[in-house]
Amino acid sequence: MLPKNGASKSTAPSMPLKKKNSLPSEGFQALVENARGLNLLTDPSGTIEYISPSVESLLGRVPNVWAGRSVFDLVLMDDRKRLEDLLKELLATPASSHSIGLRWLHGDGSLRFLHCKIHNRLED
Repeated sequence: MLPKNGASKSTAPSMPLKKKNSLPSEGFQALVENARGLNLLTDPSGTIEYISPSVESLLGRVPNVWAGRSVFDLVLMDDRKRLEDLLKELLATPASSHSIGLRWLHGDGSLRFLHCKIHNRLED
């Protein structure tokens, strides 16, 4: 952990800090894109800005179709209110995290239960 002033006592070579809102490195992007879990990046309203390729194996959906659409379109109607309430709570508390189990709609019409860990990273 670094002191608040950013000074480091380590003798290891320093890594340049990324600018706020910069895109992830290629290595990080490869890690996320090859993960077995579903990774989403949304704006505060729930509009999908990024969805990992695993959406195809988990939910039978083509990833590039989902950018700009609402995450609520992927969740069973009965679970949307719980997700909406949780997102409101997260938005009120920067850097917070919560877990929730949701039923997601598969492309073939069936349901998939996914345990979700949701983080408010808007301040990053």
